[in-house]
Amino acid sequence: MLGSLLAVFDHLLTRDSVLAPRIHQKLFSYWPIKGFDGIAAYRVEILVICLGLAILLSPAFTWLVRFARAWWFGITSVLTPVVACITYAGLNFAAGHPWTAVTLAFALVALASLAEFWRRSFQTSYSIAPIKIPNKSPHAEPKWDVFLRGDPIRDWEDDLVGRTAVVELLADQALRLPVVALHGGRGDGKSSVLNLLGSALKEQVIVVPFSAWLPGSEATLVGDLFRDIAAGCRKYVVLPQMRKASLAFARTVSSSVAYLAGIKELIPAQSQRDEVEELRNSFSRLPKPIVVLLDEIDRMQKDELLVLLKILRGADSIQNVSFVCAFSEPEIKEIGTLSSEDLEKFFPVSVNLSPPKPEFVGALLSSQLKQGMSQQKWFSVEGELTEFSTLFEQLWSDGLKDFCTNLRKAGLLLNDVMAAGRPIAGDVNALDLVGIEAIRRFCLPVYALVKANARYLTNETGAAYFAWEKPDPESFFKELDSEIASCAQPRSARALLCWLFPKYDESRGHGTTWRSSRRPPGEDALERGKRICVANYFQTYFRSAVPAQMFSNTELSRAIAIFNGAGTPAAVTAEFSKLLASVPSGSDKREDFLWRLSRRVTELSEPAAESLAGAVALHASEYTNDDMNLGEARHGQNIIFGVAQKFSGSPAAQHILEQAIACATDDAFALRLVQGVEHREHNKILLDFSHIDADKVRAAFFARMRARYSTVSDPPLSSNAHAGWQVFRRWVDTSTEDRQVEQDFWRRYIGSSRKRLAQAIDFVYPGRVVWQGGSPRPDVNALFPVNEFEQLIQSLPNDEALDEREELAISRMSNLIAGLYQSWPGGGFRPEDPPAVDLTGEPPS
Repeated sequence: MLGSLLAVFDHLLTRDSVLAPRIHQKLFSYWPIKGFDGIAAYRVEILVICLGLAILLSPAFTWLVRFARAWWFGITSVLTPVVACITYAGLNFAAGHPWTAVTLAFALVALASLAEFWRRSFQTSYSIAPIKIPNKSPHAEPKWDVFLRGDPIRDWEDDLVGRTAVVELLADQALRLPVVALHGGRGDGKSSVLNLLGSALKEQVIVVPFSAWLPGSEATLVGDLFRDIAAGCRKYVVLPQMRKASLAFARTVSSSVAYLAGIKELIPAQSQRDEVEELRNSFSRLPKPIVVLLDEIDRMQKDELLVLLKILRGADSIQNVSFVCAFSEPEIKEIGTLSSEDLEKFFPVSVNLSPPKPEFVGALLSSQLKQGMSQQKWFSVEGELTEFSTLFEQLWSDGLKDFCTNLRKAGLLLNDVMAAGRPIAGDVNALDLVGIEAIRRFCLPVYALVKANARYLTNETGAAYFAWEKPDPESFFKELDSEIASCAQPRSARALLCWLFPKYDESRGHGTTWRSSRRPPGEDALERGKRICVANYFQTYFRSAVPAQMFSNTELSRAIAIFNGAGTPAAVTAEFSKLLASVPSGSDKREDFLWRLSRRVTELSEPAAESLAGAVALHASEYTNDDMNLGEARHGQNIIFGVAQKFSGSPAAQHILEQAIACATDDAFALRLVQGVEHREHNKILLDFSHIDADKVRAAFFARMRARYSTVSDPPLSSNAHAGWQVFRRWVDTSTEDRQVEQDFWRRYIGSSRKRLAQAIDFVYPGRVVWQGGSPRPDVNALFPVNEFEQLIQSLPNDEALDEREELAISRMSNLIAGLYQSWPGGGFRPEDPPAVDLTGEPPS
């Protein structure tokens, strides 16, 4: 019929005596030019046109090759176009000999039909040769970037573990059986094995990779899977009916799953037997078998998994197609609530993928750590690299190997260490950084608890505790052990913490254990080693913040340039104030800014450095702090100590410290500067004290307090109540004269206000603590006479509304006056011991 229609149109357009002349006349009447220079004049243009056509037709040539291959194996047919051409030719040239032309045309059509029938009667056969795995070049360098990224490998050159045997076994099973399972834990390399399997089989089979995690829902899973199979086949041959057959089979599967039944309405109806048979015939004629690599099955939802299992259950009815399914057996059981017997029904043949040996992963991780840390300039002293290598082997065998069970986990830890170490290279201990980053990566709740409790894990002795308040390490270590018990590897987590913190090691009840004995336990050795258990270095280990919480080196370099170019102390102060205000108060980024600035004081010019020390002190009241002085305030003090060290070769160092103490807007900040001079063995910033007089520094502090509190009535007190109490206690012990100035300040502060009286009591005799020693009366009495508090409580009018805290302060002092004080434990009250001193306000002995 098609050939006949073509012949009719050809007759009308070329040989009809009425229509053909009119068409020719119409066409040529619009041609404006009666002649031209000839084709030879357009040689270049025609050549370019031919090249363009060749480029455009190259995909068509590829399509013709695939079509010819499909025709040869009986998948497609050319009978229709051949018969049409024969009919057209016969009718077109039948004018002179009509019967001869018709007879010849019918004969040719019959011959073409017989040839087509004979060709389609062939059964496609193929043979599978043993797979060929390329040999690695003996000089090939491993591609460590693949290891670092944790991505599945795709090239045999990247195979660090040696997966050849697994791939060969898997290939043998996949070419003989419809469904094969590849079992392995997450990160053990299942995706890498599938990639290598596809690479090994691609010359002999049609490989169709499919990630079961990507489809949006169970409703699209079936269609996506078979569309991918059809697309994979079309890369090799032309399959005009494959998409239709695949969708028809998808309809059959959908109708057998209750919640997918509505999908079948979108697909034309056909009997199930015909649908399956059509798909089988299409696949059976392919010149190559099809191997579908199903990955990420253990990440599917339950409904998706059930649909996939339904497909796999009927896989033996689909000839020439095999499914290789990679998943973690425990996880897929949990998702689908399946038993081992259920899995055996769906996956009668399984290949187990074992994780790499711990020795191999450990050696690889050690090699990469040493290489990366050497590039970051960690090991500047001879012997440090060798020591790190030896200790890492022990750390690995003690517990790290239980966390880094495969290359992916080891790569994640390596990335963490390199990222965390870049800004602090050489400032901390390399092995301790590896240990704490492992805790962060694999035991995050434990990491958070450790980060917030330096007082129990470090050697800090200068914390601003009350004289009667003591830490409770027993409760902390109990809480820490409870948190560790909830980790995936509690034994290994405890081992790592014992390596990092001798105090935790000792809390285990065995004294100094064998883990601590492997590393020098002395105080000097810990300081020299820049260990995490040293308070001066503890916070530095936690600098691996996310970028949004970090102050960039570019920003800091710009700030240093601005300070150096400011010119005057006032200009430096203004620039520092502006920069400090641009970062939110109390944020990690603000602390990071002060910490980084303290490390780069040496880049400042001498005038800019001296001015910066004063600017930092002027903002002391704005810095966050804690009882251990490990927050922003500590970094501000280190900036001042860094400036003093810059001038340590001259008397200017003494002047800088005295000026900073005098203008500091926070009492505790000023006292910490004094303590940094008094306890110079703990000062790792100011190292040269040749021009520092500790007595003069103390005198500057006492003069500051005397000047600050001798005239004003309402000055800002320290933002840290504990630290403020310690400051006043240190001050009043200086002399009777200073004690009188301090007590006169409280009298002016209280005045005739009962509300201010309650606030003064809350500072002098604070609550929220319990007294473990003797009576608190001597300590309170040194700051303000208790008998005078009694008189004020009785005499001041009760005409102001007090909040709950202020009411409790009055009540607490009334109890102390009555001879009762808060006791340990539990916060109850007990009778006061006989007073150690009289109530005249004299200092306790």
